[in-house]
Amino acid sequence: MDELTAFGLHYRRYLRGLELAFKYLPFLTNVSPFKTIERRMSPFFKQVHAMSGSMAAVLPQAGVPEFRRAWLDSHALFARHFLEYRRIDHDWVKKNVVVEEPALLKEVVERGGVLLTYHTHHQNTLCCILGVLGSKVSAVAAAPEASPLYPVIGTWAVRVNADSAIHFRGGRYIFTNDLRALARDVRTALQESSVVVCLADFTQQGSKAPNQRLFGRYISPPTGVIELGIKLETPFYFSVLAPESGVLKLKLRKFDDFSPSLNAVVSAYVSYLQECILVCPSLWQGWEWFGALPDVPESLS
Repeated sequence: MDELTAFGLHYRRYLRGLELAFKYLPFLTNVSPFKTIERRMSPFFKQVHAMSGSMAAVLPQAGVPEFRRAWLDSHALFARHFLEYRRIDHDWVKKNVVVEEPALLKEVVERGGVLLTYHTHHQNTLCCILGVLGSKVSAVAAAPEASPLYPVIGTWAVRVNADSAIHFRGGRYIFTNDLRALARDVRTALQESSVVVCLADFTQQGSKAPNQRLFGRYISPPTGVIELGIKLETPFYFSVLAPESGVLKLKLRKFDDFSPSLNAVVSAYVSYLQECILVCPSLWQGWEWFGALPDVPESLS
């Protein structure tokens, strides 16, 4: 059995185990020993050690054991939440989420635009929250079938999308496998004042974005949705939803340049990610691929 398939099978057992525990033993799932079991059972238990090495190399002041626990706990919290996506409502949001900028969130909901977010485990939950609060949501994502893990955990990936999309108020997932349809559907969504949620915190070959610096590495994000947003003069927002200091915190920032360049938007997007990571290193899934990003040459450091 290859390593990827073994990971997928581990992930599937983990999700099945959590679902059974939440369904039949809910009184045990909030006690401290269960958190330890969640961490040990996590499909990322081995990988988080490599991630913590990447993190510690650029943030030596951060505690490695604390990072590992917080990263695994964040993933487990996502799993807990997505198993109850269908039950998310205003009361759930009020109970589980702290919004840092309520007025700005209200603007996003009412006005729409491009909301650039990050891999925090909770990006699908963010889309649910936006929909519950009144946004028509269109989420740009890779099709589940495109993942090499689809034969093993495809049922769960489809469930995440289907159960979150019931909150999108007529919006839907826009998949990236058909670029022509992607451009058409994003354009339509923006013209309808939807919130188009997009992840771009990774390098894409052929990206038009100049290399951006992230902790001494170069990252070159995908830019198709950003370019279309600039062309349509839509507002841009950056958002992070992740656990911080024991609560699920929703952070927002508006990009205020009224005639932005592609480089300005991407630079501000990456800069905001770095700013948020400095506050809470465990919020970012991207430590998983950070080590593969090219180094900034010493002469430019």
